[in-house]
Amino acid sequence: MADPETTEAGDKVPAKCVFCDICSGRSDKEKVLYEDTDVVVFPDIRPVSSHHYLVTPKQHIRDAKHLTSENIGLVEKMVNVGKQVLEEKGGNVDDISQFGSLPD
Repeated sequence: MADPETTEAGDKVPAKCVFCDICSGRSDKEKVLYEDTDVVVFPDIRPVSSHHYLVTPKQHIRDAKHLTSENIGLVEKMVNVGKQVLEEKGGNVDDISQFGSLPD
């Protein structure tokens, strides 16, 4: 793995984090469907459904195992924004699955 970079907030992030690249606008900015100060939404590059979107926090969080109680508001916002984008794109909110990738 490449040496980590330090963000303006002093957080260490991998030099090659595809999600950080998208969130910062260094990569695939044209694919962003929604963005605010906390989250970015974009289509999955290998969708398994017609409305397969990723809601990613701008704050680098290594994986779901690194979430803390301080992230509850962020996770709730991610769910709400995901539902909003899904509805705007014509998806059915009652037919969604929400999950995060966990490392082994």
